[in-house]
Amino acid sequence: MAENSNSEKAPVLILGAGKNIGLSLAKRFVADEIPVIISYRSKPDDAVTLQLENPDLVKGCFALDASTPLTIERFFKQVHESTNTLSALINCIGPFMQKSLSETSTDSFDRIIYGNLNQSFNCAIKALPFLKNNGGGSIIQFTFAGVEKLSAYSLSAAYAASKAGLLSLIRSMSVEWAKDNITVNAIAPGLTEIVPQSQQHLFKDIPSGHPVSLEDIYKTTEFLLSENARHLTGTNLTVSGGFGWKYP
Repeated sequence: MAENSNSEKAPVLILGAGKNIGLSLAKRFVADEIPVIISYRSKPDDAVTLQLENPDLVKGCFALDASTPLTIERFFKQVHESTNTLSALINCIGPFMQKSLSETSTDSFDRIIYGNLNQSFNCAIKALPFLKNNGGGSIIQFTFAGVEKLSAYSLSAAYAASKAGLLSLIRSMSVEWAKDNITVNAIAPGLTEIVPQSQQHLFKDIPSGHPVSLEDIYKTTEFLLSENARHLTGTNLTVSGGFGWKYP
């Protein structure tokens, strides 16, 4: 990770750290003594507890409803009160909806597209000056295993479309911001160990035989933020045990 000019580690900003992957990443960074700023939406308890237990490493813990540009702008003003540099932005926000297209309302479709695509752009643009102040850094977004195939998805078409658009956006960002020493990549998980029970019957279809663990996600994130990945940008790094290539 790049460091700011006074040799102190610039924090990693983790969006969506109130639960699941985002919370897991925040805990692991703290355990590795890497400073973070974290956001949550509707479940503050675990994020707030992490800050209270680690005040020297959790530099900020703020509510973020990323559903409008205005709320995102307000959030980054709060971040600026804590720091003017970031070493990385890790955006774990992204709503999912399981419905056929014929059952999807216009409002629901717009919500999924905005929540996965538009807000990712808005947050990255707001984080950009912080990363530049740091002399560079990394942006990590999340897609899903197999997104490059542009397949038809009978019950998650809006979600798939939003993530396909996000991947194209990530590659455009990676080219435009490479001169600023900023890498932009995606992690594409397959079925994870925290999927709802209703989806766990799909574990049998994973070629490796087991779901993706939260530790797998952390290790992938750790690699993308390391010096070893300094020329890796615009990549959709699939972590799936083979799931997503054979199965739509």
